Order: sequence, then structure tokens, then C-alpha cells
Amino acid sequence: MKSIFEEMGGTYRQVGDYFIPNITLPDDGEYQIGKYGRMHRNYLKEYRKILYNNMCWRERCSSI
Repeated sequence: MKSIFEEMGGTYRQVGDYFIPNITLPDDGEYQIGKYGRMHRNYLKEYRKILYNNMCWRERCSSI
């Protein structure tokens, strides 16, 4: 019996004893993070500097 995910054309990959869905998000390029995203970024910048820097090194921060 197939799951709804498989019926819609989804596939799984096996990691150890588990099956994990192959899900990827499309890369839309530029995006806006919104009000709460900016507030969270400013919080990280001020109070969690190491975490903020790690995220920026991985290119997860929007324009600094």
C-alpha cells in the first residue's frame, strides 16, 4: 500500500533503518525576511554573536 506522498510522485531514501522523504525547496534567489525575521536577526546580532556569525558564514543571513 502506497502512502499519499508516494501516490503524488514522492520518493524516499533509506538512512539506517529509517525512510526519509526526498524533499527539497526551490531556490528562488532573493527573498525578503519580513519584520520578525529582521527582529530575530537583530537579536542574534546583539545577544548571540557566535550563532549569528556561524549563520552568516553559511550564507543564511540576508544582506548584513
